[in-house]
Amino acid sequence: MDNINNVENDYKFSVLIPVYYKENPLFFTQALNSILDQTLQPNEIVIIEDGKLTKELYEVVQEFHKKYSKLKVIHLEKNMGLGNALKIGVENCSYSIIARMDSDDIANRERFEKQINYLKLHQKLDLVGSWISEFEDNENEIIAYRVLPTEHNDIYKFGQFRCPVNHMTVMYRKESVLAAGNYMPFKNIEDYYLWGRMLKNGAIFANIPEYLVNARAGSSMLQRRANLTYFFNSEFPLQCEFLKIGFINLGQFIRNIILKFLLRILPFKLMQLFYMKFLRKN
Repeated sequence: MDNINNVENDYKFSVLIPVYYKENPLFFTQALNSILDQTLQPNEIVIIEDGKLTKELYEVVQEFHKKYSKLKVIHLEKNMGLGNALKIGVENCSYSIIARMDSDDIANRERFEKQINYLKLHQKLDLVGSWISEFEDNENEIIAYRVLPTEHNDIYKFGQFRCPVNHMTVMYRKESVLAAGNYMPFKNIEDYYLWGRMLKNGAIFANIPEYLVNARAGSSMLQRRANLTYFFNSEFPLQCEFLKIGFINLGQFIRNIILKFLLRILPFKLMQLFYMKFLRKN
């Protein structure tokens, strides 16, 4: 009986959600409710308030606390950015398994149960993600799917060019994240920077071939990336870091920056067409 209890304790998990003042209270409520609706409930939910929030967002947190007693709220006095907020969040999670959740997405109600069962079956895994469906306004009107490799070797190769896991779907082992240096500030792509360091550090990844999160995306997300500012502030520095740590070689570096630069100089409509045709599944 003690051995059974020990095994179950090994698979207790925290859910980590950062939120800041620009978030939509309705979307935040929907995200939190999708956690309450899970077939396997988390043992803890950690909300990182990244700086001062709006009155409406504070009310959402307070209302949620009434429904869920195992809530831990970490308040940061000033907005520190997503990378720092997640770093502090990981450090404050009580359990060795952490599930990430974004404040405006909706989790499939079996998401946590399926991921925990997957980790039990594949005990050498350090991170498991999944595919996502994407919507813009109506969660029932899916506009695209992001399908990714499922096996570790394929994920590693894919990650040398594009982000190999969907951040809002991941469940990972805290010690593996800390061993790679935890989250670090990196404009717009803190997650991809962490995955590259973890993979280079020997962490084992997998993606479950199911759509376990319905993610809010669409034209607004693409608008933020449809410019050279995104390339020079985010993509180019990240490729330099990946080259520096040996995650990619010089040939891959040159290929990546050329292709990513060409994508960012496309007119928005053409870039949107490219995304939907080649980078998403319709």
